[in-house]
Amino acid sequence: MNQLATFAYVQARLHARHGDRPDERTWQQLETFKELAGYLQNARRTVLRPWVLSLHEHDDYHTLETNLINQYLLYIDEVALWQPQQWKKSVYWTKYLPDLPAFQYLLTGNTALTWMLDNPRLKRFSITNPELRIEYMKQSGYAPLIPAWQSGMTLPDAWVQHWQSLWPVKNTKHAQPLLQLIALLNQHLVSFRQSPLNHTWQTRETLVRQLRILFRKYNFQAVATFIHLALVALDIERLRGNIIQRSLFARRREEGM
Repeated sequence: MNQLATFAYVQARLHARHGDRPDERTWQQLETFKELAGYLQNARRTVLRPWVLSLHEHDDYHTLETNLINQYLLYIDEVALWQPQQWKKSVYWTKYLPDLPAFQYLLTGNTALTWMLDNPRLKRFSITNPELRIEYMKQSGYAPLIPAWQSGMTLPDAWVQHWQSLWPVKNTKHAQPLLQLIALLNQHLVSFRQSPLNHTWQTRETLVRQLRILFRKYNFQAVATFIHLALVALDIERLRGNIIQRSLFARRREEGM
């Protein structure tokens, strides 16, 4: 079966969901609401409704963030179900990306933070014994990261290495779009770290535009799924920023009263 036929169903679903992403006008309208309650109430009237339906204005910011990440992980599960069988594992592997910063923190022997103890994905690794902590990690879905990390590789590089091993394509022609996506994201990370604080937003928006171009370019190819997930992750990042900013502002105001 050729690639066009293989990804016809996937592409139809991706295009439908791609069209459901919030546009800039939606973001700007929502960002006029300075209180979290008003922001969430109005977000529920937009295409962001599925993401914020379970969020409540009185939740602490760790709960808000954890719920958003959980919603994204459920979305990855849904998207993975659309994929041809040979691509499902590589899509499911993206579920481990949001936890890499916390995983790095725990791997380096730091004492688990309070919110990690309440996180169902991380609490098993929050024990104080560092050797047992790593042993538990080796028995989990994170296991492919451990040998690479122990050999001196960074966790993001270890994640990418295992992701590439899950690709069913073996020739350069079919892998090239995926390699192009990796290069683009690496370039963004370098630019983001080097950007002045007041220019990071422009750097992020540049990435969004570049991903949109790639999404249109690589219709009916496996990489379109990962580009879509990256764009949705950027939407969640923006949503998270808006929500946490309002949550922390309300908390500081209460503490100052």
